[in-house]
Amino acid sequence: MTLLVGDLPSTTDVLVIGTGFGGSVMASRLAEGGRDVCLLERGKAYPPGSVPRSPTGVGMNFWDPSAGLHGLSWSFSGIDAVVSSGLGGGSLIYANVLGWRSATSSGFGSSVGPFPGAAHGAARSTSPGRAATPACHPSRPRTIKSMTSFLKLSVLGSVTASASAAAVLCALAVSATPASAVGTAADLGAANSFAVLAGTGITNTGPTTLTGDIGTFPTPTITGVGLITVNGTNHGADAVTQQAKDDLVKAYDALASQPADATVSSDLGGQTLVPGVYFSASTMALTGELVLDGKGDPNAVFVFQVGSSLTTATASSVRLINSAQSCNVFWQVGASATLATTSTLRGSVLALTSVTANTGAVVDGRLLARNGAVTLDTNTVTRPSCATV
Repeated sequence: MTLLVGDLPSTTDVLVIGTGFGGSVMASRLAEGGRDVCLLERGKAYPPGSVPRSPTGVGMNFWDPSAGLHGLSWSFSGIDAVVSSGLGGGSLIYANVLGWRSATSSGFGSSVGPFPGAAHGAARSTSPGRAATPACHPSRPRTIKSMTSFLKLSVLGSVTASASAAAVLCALAVSATPASAVGTAADLGAANSFAVLAGTGITNTGPTTLTGDIGTFPTPTITGVGLITVNGTNHGADAVTQQAKDDLVKAYDALASQPADATVSSDLGGQTLVPGVYFSASTMALTGELVLDGKGDPNAVFVFQVGSSLTTATASSVRLINSAQSCNVFWQVGASATLATTSTLRGSVLALTSVTANTGAVVDGRLLARNGAVTLDTNTVTRPSCATV
């Protein structure tokens, strides 16, 4: 995200850097006093409801960039430390210790009211995965932020709270560069070798080619298997399939627990997205072409969290550019996924219920259904592998 001069007010009285206790109270009091306040913060925002609530969630919030983890906790031998930064300052630490309070309550008191970034207050214009409107408004403190980004501020010399210095800084363009591999790739375990994995059976119509393993458990039925070319192993409902199903559950839960970097509209078509975790509370659709830009990083991860169903339109497609790889694209679907005729999808689909690939649909990834069936019709599904660099 980049804020241009035209997006910011021409003047401001005070520039406050940091949304911790001191910055929050200072910005609020100055605004109450009639000053024009511009509040800046860097770091990954944790929207309401995204603070870890389970061992899996906590595990996804460790800070280990080499493993693609960019959370708050850094584990050492004999001690755990809270590091990095985020909107809310120390409030984030207390939120992880005490739990998330209701968004209707305010830890600072009614005189302060809802304040962006306060973990135990209400984030005024946020919903899970959605960033507050970035701007500096007269007599009202706001936060210039991006949930997908670390703000990079270059300030020369000393910064004072004088009107002239603050006005100059707030009028400058403030650019936010998306962090590399904001999302975390799912560890599929035994499910990694599968191209198609189901819970209540697999049904196929027409000549289908699968590159990767195939299996279904607890229902072992595979209808139309004679029309399937399996470049891998048909495990049926054997022990390998059963372990893969267990690992699928873990991978699904891990993807679902990742904090969202952005909330997306119901249709992804016509967009170009950078690495991150993209959230939709209900359905997600794809009409036309979606471009995923890896920004030159072959380890860039794209996670799509779909609240209910994922539906692609006829001839829709996903195109990867700048080193993005299908092995690092994940679709976590809260209900069922339906891929339309002659559509092309890249990435692994992990659906809670079922997956349907209509006639001629091509998948550079996996079709994995936790509880339901996988239905195929003259498809090509190729299990992806990450190219080594």
